[in-house]
Amino acid sequence: MGVFAFSQKINSKIVVNVVFRKQFFFPLVLVALVAIVSCGGGGGGGTGSSSVSGTCGDNATSFSIFCISPVDNSAFVTDSLLQFVITNLESHSYTDGKYSISIFADNLLSEPLEEVDGLTEDENGTVTWAPTITLGSDKVYYWRFSAVFTTSNNKQELETGSFALYTLGSGTLNPIGPRNSGHMDINLSGAFRFAVANLLNSSGPTITYDFELYRDPDMTDLVDSAYDVPQVNSGIHTSWITSAELAQESFYYWRVKPTFNGTPLEWSGPFYFQVKNYCELSGPPYAYYAIEWWRVRECNELLFTNMDEALGRPNASGLTNSEYRGFLSIDFGGELVVEMGSTVLNGSGNDIRVYEYVSTEFIEVFAGMSETGPWYSLGSKWCGEYCDFDLGAGGVSYAKYIKVKDLWHITGSCHASAGADIDAITEIHPFSSSDMCG
Repeated sequence: MGVFAFSQKINSKIVVNVVFRKQFFFPLVLVALVAIVSCGGGGGGGTGSSSVSGTCGDNATSFSIFCISPVDNSAFVTDSLLQFVITNLESHSYTDGKYSISIFADNLLSEPLEEVDGLTEDENGTVTWAPTITLGSDKVYYWRFSAVFTTSNNKQELETGSFALYTLGSGTLNPIGPRNSGHMDINLSGAFRFAVANLLNSSGPTITYDFELYRDPDMTDLVDSAYDVPQVNSGIHTSWITSAELAQESFYYWRVKPTFNGTPLEWSGPFYFQVKNYCELSGPPYAYYAIEWWRVRECNELLFTNMDEALGRPNASGLTNSEYRGFLSIDFGGELVVEMGSTVLNGSGNDIRVYEYVSTEFIEVFAGMSETGPWYSLGSKWCGEYCDFDLGAGGVSYAKYIKVKDLWHITGSCHASAGADIDAITEIHPFSSSDMCG
């Protein structure tokens, strides 16, 4: 069988060279090279289409040429149709070509998750296969194919190296801040922060983002923009800060577009927000919007994973896993960010109360004026039924966003209610008006 040799990029086309072994039925063996070229310049990633054109094989001079989709290091949205397409761009004298395609969970190609044998080319020289397995999101998979061509007196075998396929949970980016229909604090003038959840939390591919901010929903009156902002792989979101002046009480619209390994994806948005003075915002004295929940590991045993259960007034109940209701288990080392209904002021004594259920857990609480910080620590405590925190401990006079972090070691066992079990986050001294925080 053939083995992977090397790869190179020529004129933005990925050319993968593999060993192609030609085996005659009499004692003679010849070896040639095969070029496998990504169609259409490296886009797609699981759309199932293969743009076969003259450009696909412009730089190939070897015995035979194949065009593949999805290409190496491409992205695939897990809720769309995944198809593998292989097109033989050069006619040959061999007949009865048989193809095999395999998908693997690791680059060692140790055990295929699914594979198919005996695929044949159609009249266009194309082989298509749609696997039946469901691929997990935010992961990397590997696939390869092999082919055998025979005639009455000889046999030719091909086996490629592996091609990486990154899976995305959604093709639409999640705006972390300002959230859609949310607000932005005028007191942050000169440092307005825009953030999106990372497309894929992996250091493997190169991911950048384009941000655009407009005054109108038709996206014609541009206020400011930033392009090719590199993804922050050490976190869970990527931010851009603009120094543009925004008018209080005005509405603005923004959008963002990722580029994955040089391939631009679709714009997400527009998302809209209103500029407000957070020192004048009032509302319910508890967390009423869950911004994001981040975990440092996969804990599939968790049962209480609805972020909305951490909102509103304390209402957790139950004594066993089957009875528990009304809280979010954030897992060991996990973090939860919420938006408070009213701006919380630094008053006399403690200002924030975190209600915790099931068991006593060690947590740290932070306060911020935007969904992504900067964050100011209010200290850490063992938290039983509830525990209180003072904004003054973080040196802040007001906060609209609260972050709770579980401080227990992440090597703790994974179970149904691992980590802090957040029932509610409330203001201790609600104010009818927040006009004294500025």
